Amino acid sequence: MELIARFEGKATAEITMQLWPIVRNLDLALRLPIMEMIQGSLCDLSPQQYTRFRATVEALVKIDRKISLFEFVVRHHLLMHLDRRFSKRRPAAASYREASQLREEIELLLSAFASVGEMDHTTCLAAYRLALQTVGFGEADASQAEPRVWQMGQLETSLQKLEMSTMEVKKSFLQAAAVLITYDHEINVVEAELFRAFAESLDCPVPSFVAGKTKALQRDSTN
Repeated sequence: MELIARFEGKATAEITMQLWPIVRNLDLALRLPIMEMIQGSLCDLSPQQYTRFRATVEALVKIDRKISLFEFVVRHHLLMHLDRRFSKRRPAAASYREASQLREEIELLLSAFASVGEMDHTTCLAAYRLALQTVGFGEADASQAEPRVWQMGQLETSLQKLEMSTMEVKKSFLQAAAVLITYDHEINVVEAELFRAFAESLDCPVPSFVAGKTKALQRDSTN
């Protein structure tokens, strides 16, 4: 709260303190819809106000010297969306035209989905391996693949490289991720948030969805 007061002013800190008990008691499934609702209002900030707001968010993320998965989602879903609005930055040049060029990065990002799901080990393995086939990796290799152990810094690096791929590679990856998280016919809150964050970072708009029951996507589904 002291940091918010220093960056945004005492009045904003006081309002934040008033809202905190309400937000804290919200169902976790509402975090993503609320974040998407407030994007429109934040687009009305002046460039100077947004620069300050962004600095405040980044400072709050770094204050405990570690990044949680939800903080990662905020940075890559909310801030990426607003960065494009205010800086009008151009998409990164496409340096990678085949998914095979980013196999290590794609395996790691799909492993993140595998680890935040609520499937049993056998189901998780089947979902992960089907996702690898969906993105275009050979069935023989995928049938022996295991989800990798990952760290937040690796997610950042892998996503940055995937941002430099063609739109076809990005869509193929997101289709694979969708196959993975819907394999058990249910999407949990973290899966939904992470999927939207990845899609926003890759500048690939996807339909809004929330956690809950769903239909599994087949590997031959259209994008």
